[in-house]
Amino acid sequence: MMENTIVHSEINAKKSQNENSLCITEPKKDSFIENLIAAVETANPNDWEHFLKDRAYADIIPFNPLSGTKYMRTNKFYLMLIAMIRKYSTNRYATFKQIADAGYKVKKGAKSVLIEYFNFYFKHKETGKKITYQEWTKLTETKRADYFKKTYLKTYRVFNLDEVEGVNPEDFDVIEDEFSPIDEIETFLEETIRNHSISVDYKRTDKAYYSMTTDSVTLPLRKYFESSEQFYATTFHELTHWTGNEKRLDRDMTGFFGNEKYAFEELVAELGSMLSLTGFEIYSQMPNSLAYLKGWLIATKDDRNKTLRKAFSKAKQALNYLENNENPII
Repeated sequence: MMENTIVHSEINAKKSQNENSLCITEPKKDSFIENLIAAVETANPNDWEHFLKDRAYADIIPFNPLSGTKYMRTNKFYLMLIAMIRKYSTNRYATFKQIADAGYKVKKGAKSVLIEYFNFYFKHKETGKKITYQEWTKLTETKRADYFKKTYLKTYRVFNLDEVEGVNPEDFDVIEDEFSPIDEIETFLEETIRNHSISVDYKRTDKAYYSMTTDSVTLPLRKYFESSEQFYATTFHELTHWTGNEKRLDRDMTGFFGNEKYAFEELVAELGSMLSLTGFEIYSQMPNSLAYLKGWLIATKDDRNKTLRKAFSKAKQALNYLENNENPII
């Protein structure tokens, strides 16, 4: 009985093996992926263009709109840090007197920031008379020798315009709002963000990013973008990153800038952006996306064809999640 059972099992195993061998075929070629890979290979990473207007930086660096002063060096760095720490919406500052003279009022309990003003003047060696640098430059070489160069340091307290009543910081922006929304995409984004309860912050910044720590997306103000298409491309890129959180599709988000894990996640996010835009028949950002993909594909060590296929699969999962609010069938 035992012997017959063993023989019968061996026959069935061989039969099953033969049947399976008949089903083995060459994997079907994916022409879309092959064309995508070919397009990426022709791209130049140096052709990638930043999504913001060149002049948008003028709205981001610390500036005093009431005096026209551009804060420099240490003051600029310090004021930018303060704005980040205190979560100000603007990098616009002014002194108490300037604010009062302009007809505004500092809010009760507002915190000022101490900054330094460094300058120099010239003092006559005998008379002690002081003259400015501009006056000193008009003197002859002989008379210049009669003066000592003196430096001095003054400190001022300034307030961020978020601490001022009746002021809209955007009124002092250099960049005008020229954003042209695309209604179909606006509706999709509004519904997606609402349905998924995605935290999206729009700030006066030159960076767009998804934070794992806060599980939120940060984007520059819309008017800072070179075009509405670039805004949507960037938004879809960051929303794709958002899907990778362990609470959702649980992609490996442990990479740090420049390493292979980070590069792969960038490929997923950019492919997610491309898929989203093409779904709305927006193709203008394709060359920029290809250049971006090429730049990060270079940072991967595995076979580029294999890596791009895997990233594309993850991007489709991400888009499916955003559209359906459910885990896709992989």
